[in-house]
Amino acid sequence: MKKINPVRLFVKTILIFVAANLLFAWWNPPAERFSLYNQLFPGRTRFPYGLGERTVSITDIDALFASHEISAPKTKNEFRVVVLGDSSIWGDDLESYQTAISRLNEFDLTCNGQDVKFYNLGYPHLAALKDMLVLDRAMDFELDAVIWSFTLRTLLPKPPNPFLKANAERIFLLNQAYRLPPYPYDLLDYRAKTFYEKTLIGRRVDLAWLLKLQTLGGIWAAIGTDTATAYLTPDAPRLIPPADLNDLDANLSYREFATPSADFVSSLWLGYLDTAEEITGDTPILFVNQPMFISTGENSDLHYNEAYPRWAYDQYHEFILSDAAAKDRDLLDLWDAIDASYFTGATFHLSPQGERIKAELLKDGFQSQICGE
Repeated sequence: MKKINPVRLFVKTILIFVAANLLFAWWNPPAERFSLYNQLFPGRTRFPYGLGERTVSITDIDALFASHEISAPKTKNEFRVVVLGDSSIWGDDLESYQTAISRLNEFDLTCNGQDVKFYNLGYPHLAALKDMLVLDRAMDFELDAVIWSFTLRTLLPKPPNPFLKANAERIFLLNQAYRLPPYPYDLLDYRAKTFYEKTLIGRRVDLAWLLKLQTLGGIWAAIGTDTATAYLTPDAPRLIPPADLNDLDANLSYREFATPSADFVSSLWLGYLDTAEEITGDTPILFVNQPMFISTGENSDLHYNEAYPRWAYDQYHEFILSDAAAKDRDLLDLWDAIDASYFTGATFHLSPQGERIKAELLKDGFQSQICGE
């Protein structure tokens, strides 16, 4: 038996490793588009998000879609509807089956003689540009209708979050295609990746997360949940909102406005409402002014909740109603439609029972405004 030379073995290993990195960088494969979901494993019913036992933090939009059930072929006689939004749509603190979107699918609705299937494309960030990126990518999947749930905070000017930074190149292309409303584009990195950044070493973190996402497919297939725990069972009693959520500060300043201002609405990025219609084209879109917790405690005459003073939200609310009427836009206004006792300690997050109520409201709005029933 030939004796192994450790020095020679070490040198060969280094050379193979270097060669593998060079080859990978030269090939530059779209690894984020590879997925065992919708092939070996069923697709996830919502995007992977957060750290925990059954999910990972993924920000690349192609990787998100590759793991999602929407990437599976459209079934015969399917009326495909995507629902966009923030953590209130994604379902913070909820199992995927407890969200309003999962509840919507339990109604077994039909539209124009086809079977309706709703897809949860929510992602936990209140950012209109993030929703436009998701919408633009979703249009590749034969959509029949779109529901976009948003609120005042969605349209507030803000710097890019990690999701937007990870998809800067797509933002550049989206801006070229649709001339997006103003945004601090200078805070995004549009430079082309260096050769090193394309190597296995340069992409090691992203590749590790993608690999972990694939390994979690077996757990998802076996138990159909994507979070470690659910804080409430579907039949749990309603919650009493905590006092620190109900009692509010008397300060009326908001953002850069020290006092109530008639110019507040003009500071919002309202053009994204038009951008959404431009992206969807002939595909119908239902805009939803999402429900929120409304305080009844101290200073509730000045603030609706910890997120909004009344003067700011009222200006926003009046605008979206008048704008929808002027442009014949389908708008479902749910801002005060759900009782405060169904919220869970956050301005926009609902208990499982609250999600059931929201699903009923979305169902009625969808049937009347999209299907004409």
